[in-house]
Amino acid sequence: WDPDGWANGDTYYALSGGNDPTLMRSKDLKNWLYLGEFFHPSFPTDLGVNKSEDTSCSNMFKLGDKWMLLCISHGLGARYYLGDFRDEKFLPDHHAMLNWARWDFFAPESLETKDGRRVMWAWCTPWVNAMQTTERSRNFDTLLIQENCQQGIQSLPRELSLPEDGVLRIKPLRELETLRHEQKTLTNITIRSNTHQLLEGIEDDAMELEVVITAPHAEEFGINLLCDENGENGFTIASGVGKKSLTVGYIQPPFQLDENEDLTLRIFIDKSMIEVFANDRQAAVAWRDYSADHLGISLFTKNGDMEVKQVKAWKMKSIYEGDCVFEAK
Repeated sequence: WDPDGWANGDTYYALSGGNDPTLMRSKDLKNWLYLGEFFHPSFPTDLGVNKSEDTSCSNMFKLGDKWMLLCISHGLGARYYLGDFRDEKFLPDHHAMLNWARWDFFAPESLETKDGRRVMWAWCTPWVNAMQTTERSRNFDTLLIQENCQQGIQSLPRELSLPEDGVLRIKPLRELETLRHEQKTLTNITIRSNTHQLLEGIEDDAMELEVVITAPHAEEFGINLLCDENGENGFTIASGVGKKSLTVGYIQPPFQLDENEDLTLRIFIDKSMIEVFANDRQAAVAWRDYSADHLGISLFTKNGDMEVKQVKAWKMKSIYEGDCVFEAK
């Protein structure tokens, strides 16, 4: 199931998904030769995932000087491999997740734009079923439009690139910037140790934020979204000195700042759905079941001061022209 096809020179390949994905080859897209297993016999044992892990919703393409396989595991969610296509087999040397709870980010797809960018997106849903093995601290049944129905929306498009350092870059699609309006900017904010500060005049449940934090030294620091009038009880995005993960609500995606590196967060709030991009090296999607009167944004720090170079906030225009109303059927 879940076939994917691509061209490598003058040869076409077709991958069929599952726990043991298989490969076929063709010169004319009509006559196909079965090549057997898709993964190379030398599949590494130290990737953190078994060779037999479910490989579905596959999408294979060249990225930088590597081949990239976007795919899912129905248990784990969206993930990717980087590696080489050798002996008409895929030999990965790197594996990482794009999702850390349920199917918050699932079934990825991608395309190449006319100017050569690789752009991907995925299906995001609060839906819970027995196939999902990555738990959340809570579920979000109230966000489903209809009872007993799979519901979800597409993520924002992401631009993928692989520079010479071999670290995947994940950025919001640059065309999203054309939706910005009513910009507000705050600069040179100091948050004292073990305090939080509400950002006056910046509040909404449909907006984009860009927050640049000076190379931090606090044990924990970050931002609360959709918080109350006291700057508390919000959705937390946080990091800390020496930490190897980024807190995004109820998930902990891998992420680590280099020494003396600033933290730049691009945050998109779309009602109950929140997408976060950190230094172009990590991206995550999570849900928030919030109160309509909790729309504030606050900064906080624990055990150390925090210097914030700049906060920019934009309201976002609709991508639809004219009046467009959707009704659940």
